[in-house]
Amino acid sequence: MMDNTPNLTPTGNPPSRDGIRAVAFDCYGTLIDFTDQRFKETYHEICVQQSLPIEGITLWEKWMEIWRRQAAQGRARENPRDWPNNDNPRPLSGEGLTFRPYREEWPEHFQMCFRELGVGGDPLSAYDHVRNRLAEAAAFEETASVLAALGARYRLGILSNADDDFLFPCLERNGLDFDPIVTSERVGFYKPHEAIFRSFAEAVGVSNDEVFYVGDSPFADVLGAKRAGMRVAWVNRHGAKLREGAPSPDHEIASLEGLLDLLL
Repeated sequence: MMDNTPNLTPTGNPPSRDGIRAVAFDCYGTLIDFTDQRFKETYHEICVQQSLPIEGITLWEKWMEIWRRQAAQGRARENPRDWPNNDNPRPLSGEGLTFRPYREEWPEHFQMCFRELGVGGDPLSAYDHVRNRLAEAAAFEETASVLAALGARYRLGILSNADDDFLFPCLERNGLDFDPIVTSERVGFYKPHEAIFRSFAEAVGVSNDEVFYVGDSPFADVLGAKRAGMRVAWVNRHGAKLREGAPSPDHEIASLEGLLDLLL
């Protein structure tokens, strides 16, 4: 007798027509409204709070300059949000630099910024302010409704370059519940390294090609997910152009609502 029992996803529902069983989301800039503009606003607040004789945009640009320089020298554990230096690309597999969480990296980075800018800023206070802003950040308007719709069919999880001490309070504040939650701190690798993507699939109990990944960074998200064998939707809220050499996502959407047509 033929077995007509459907092959079920981890949520107990049939998989989509493309065999997708789980959807993994980047957090900041994808689900949570904390983009580069929010970082620039936060850096302005740091300058005001510490009475620094510089504008917030100056601090932000110095931050990014130092990070790019470290990436080009092979000393940055995670690249800036834009496309990396092609002369010294970051490793996407195998052994990388010894992992350090943001709570160790960022105070040192602020210290370098303040020193090169010639201002007497407090790097630990600056880091604390960024961490608090990340923990308090609000979700995009459509996040809750889209997750509710997808959650009826798919296993939903988080895959984020984040420290647990700001990511988890942020999710709780916004009433967002995921299983699994895979962070760079827990895995010991930053996206786009394949290890963090593989860890997500293993946590769900599916193969990489059964995961649909959603993120806003062409480098950390699109490149990383594609290299890991996952299908990926690039959330391009502001109509940005892909940089030369960047892989094309499987789908490009202007907001999370675009997932409803793709996955339901």
